[in-house]
Amino acid sequence: MKLYLPVRQKASEIRPLPGFEEQLDQSCEACELWLPNPLQHLQTLVTTTKSLENHSILHPVERWSSGNKSGCTLCGFVVTTLQVLNRDHAFLHVDQICVVASPRRPDFPYQIKMVGLRSTISSPPADPQKLWEVELYSGQTTQNPLQHLPYRRSLASDSRSPKCLNLVRDWIRTCKTSHDNRDCHVLGDRDFPTRILDISLEDPKLVETTGQAGEFVALSHCWGRLTSSSSPPLTLTSNLQAHCTSGIPQNSLTATFRDAITVTRHLGYRYLWIDSLCIVQDDPADWERESGLMEAVYGNADLVIGATRAPDGLCGFLGPRLDYFEGETQLASSKTQSREASWTVSYRPALPHNRWVDNKEAFRPADEGPLESRAWAYQERILARRFVSFGQHEICWECTSILDCECFTTQGCPIDRGDPGLRTQVLPPRKYNLRRKLEQDIPDPLLRHAWRSNVVEPYSMRELTKPADRLVALSAIAFKWSEKLAEQYLAGIWKGDLRWYGLHWHCVKTRKGFVPDMPSWSWASVLGEVYHVRKRKLDRAHSPEIVEIDYVSPPENPCSRPRRASITFRGMVMEGVSIVRESNTKYSIKLPAGEVARFDVDGDLEPTDYLLKDGTITVSARRVQLSPAPVVDTGQFCVYSGLSCLLLASHVALVLGLSASEPRKYERLGLCVLTRGDIKSKCWKQQVITIV
Repeated sequence: MKLYLPVRQKASEIRPLPGFEEQLDQSCEACELWLPNPLQHLQTLVTTTKSLENHSILHPVERWSSGNKSGCTLCGFVVTTLQVLNRDHAFLHVDQICVVASPRRPDFPYQIKMVGLRSTISSPPADPQKLWEVELYSGQTTQNPLQHLPYRRSLASDSRSPKCLNLVRDWIRTCKTSHDNRDCHVLGDRDFPTRILDISLEDPKLVETTGQAGEFVALSHCWGRLTSSSSPPLTLTSNLQAHCTSGIPQNSLTATFRDAITVTRHLGYRYLWIDSLCIVQDDPADWERESGLMEAVYGNADLVIGATRAPDGLCGFLGPRLDYFEGETQLASSKTQSREASWTVSYRPALPHNRWVDNKEAFRPADEGPLESRAWAYQERILARRFVSFGQHEICWECTSILDCECFTTQGCPIDRGDPGLRTQVLPPRKYNLRRKLEQDIPDPLLRHAWRSNVVEPYSMRELTKPADRLVALSAIAFKWSEKLAEQYLAGIWKGDLRWYGLHWHCVKTRKGFVPDMPSWSWASVLGEVYHVRKRKLDRAHSPEIVEIDYVSPPENPCSRPRRASITFRGMVMEGVSIVRESNTKYSIKLPAGEVARFDVDGDLEPTDYLLKDGTITVSARRVQLSPAPVVDTGQFCVYSGLSCLLLASHVALVLGLSASEPRKYERLGLCVLTRGDIKSKCWKQQVITIV
């Protein structure tokens, strides 16, 4: 048995619980923590300023029961809580329990969770199956809380309740009156969008604003399938006049829109902006112009409402939380002590809080609902000064001063724990809050790095109904970035990044196809998650020189899909490269001298004829354009010849094939990782090459 005697080392930090003063030298034989106060001992194992690692204790149920009999409070509330869960919620068939403590950091939510596991019988042996997960905490009304449990506020059973809506109103009031971060507030008059909904009447009316200003709320929501009854009502050229004069009948609105109106009215606002109703959807010129103004819409909104839990308009985002429950267990020490002690432990389903992580993972989709996986919603959240998310589990708040959520809030908290750090965690704003980042004096190289890491990579994970929107759905953030980075924006890549890191992207996980009419050298030409090569120092001795950039973007929205885009490089080129396709999902590169190199293909390739210099025709490769049908792995072996590599930096090269649409020009097929010997090959020749 591993014996812990932490009180000798950290007497100022760890104190025995009442009734355990005479057992200072004992450890629990089951959980192996300090018997007089195992929970506080557990906290010391995760108290760090750097680590994001959890500390887990996994044992069979029988071992936890043994610890309970020895008087260990941690083992006691594990066993007692398990009995209550089995009785009240039919959480059966568990043979292992894992207690998980998250890191105790000022920028990370501290949690203690119980995870119910069931062993699996398989060959080879597999990990136990997770059946349920609850968090353990002290509630707002707890009279005798177990010390060192996190404090949590009880959640409402229905997000439509006044308790929830009043909480949002309190957040707004606190932000306006107490937050001194200037980026929480709009200085001067806030111009209205071109059109906005006046919800002061029963049937909302569309208003042409013509230069008016004032406070308004914007909605971020999932459209759903455009061909189904769940798709949102639209403003079209045929009904625009009626929407402006007669209004939009309340009963014609989807549940999501009606919920947004309910929240907006409760908060005391008169005007609401909803994209499908405030942009003329069948007018291409209006759509292109308005899509270029999203930075002003979401940046000027007094509040952005995220309909996070709603997959479409039919579901709405207000209503009962069907899978939520709360409970309490009474725990008394089972071992005779000098004086009796008992405590109350509250439990509920563990709420996902990975969105609070203070790094780029904060921008990856979380578990609060479908909206967090949608590409358009990414910039709508990032640009918002105040954003409230109505998620599956709770309501969450983010402004440029704080992060907060329903279960952490301290509004009206009557309990004094004596340790404010354990009562609640209203977290400071993320260092990676992009709006705050752009207010800082940051050198251009770091701005480009932040664009790649904190914008492009998390954004690329998100889904689009229309692949052609890959760039326009990010254009508002690009406009905001251009205020600090005074250089040309080229299909998702800043010009200062073009020779080096900007082209060093590759696809990870599932490749979902290519976006038609998008330049192949841009990450925006592929659907799916992209990642940039992480090498702090690249040997740029052989980096290509940019000879010419031929780039024409729409004047209505210069950050959307370009009308024409090609780049001409002068650099080290290797011809005669072949791609070996072992299957539809596995490729490698064969260099002229016979070496095989690692090849990260951008997407699925198809054969095309290629005319060699001697007049013979061979089979080469080109990109397969986006297809709604999934790619089936046929296992067919094939070799594509007549390809080229353009050396970008040490060990990294673009793999290029001839363009199918523009003669004597090339398209990108993927990224090749080379060895030092490959770079020294005499097959590299300086050439001028154009990539489209």
